[in-house]
Amino acid sequence: MPELTVSEQILNARPDSFIKEQIRQLLVQQFNQSYKSETLNGQVGFCFYFNYALIISSNKNDEIYSYQQLAYELMLPDSFLQSLYSHSHLVPSYWQAWIKESHLDLIRKELSQSLNFNRLKVKYNFNENLYYWNWGSNKKITLRMNNSFVFDGII
Repeated sequence: MPELTVSEQILNARPDSFIKEQIRQLLVQQFNQSYKSETLNGQVGFCFYFNYALIISSNKNDEIYSYQQLAYELMLPDSFLQSLYSHSHLVPSYWQAWIKESHLDLIRKELSQSLNFNRLKVKYNFNENLYYWNWGSNKKITLRMNNSFVFDGII
């Protein structure tokens, strides 16, 4: 049986109150189940999936005001992954040889799985407006994420 799809015509039409309520419920549910970090404006929730992350922002009034889907290829750019090579001595020992021998796509996949399974822990720096992700078991390396939710440095 072929996979069912939805016509673009329906999606482009003005959504009725039932559809709007379903979207509201879905966003609230995803936010409640997300990995959250406090920010200056409220909270950001990170939901990590197989090929992408869903990032949901709420304000201090507990109102969701934005969301975006971000593919891991954009979230973990090649330039960031290349910097892992030069900092491979800081990563957990079981990753060191693997990073040196792997292709960028495999490293990106492993990092995305680490995010997906909450192996990385996030802290938001209010002064810099940046996110810092630490390996839960390894305090020697921190991955920096900018406010566009793109990893851009290793500390």
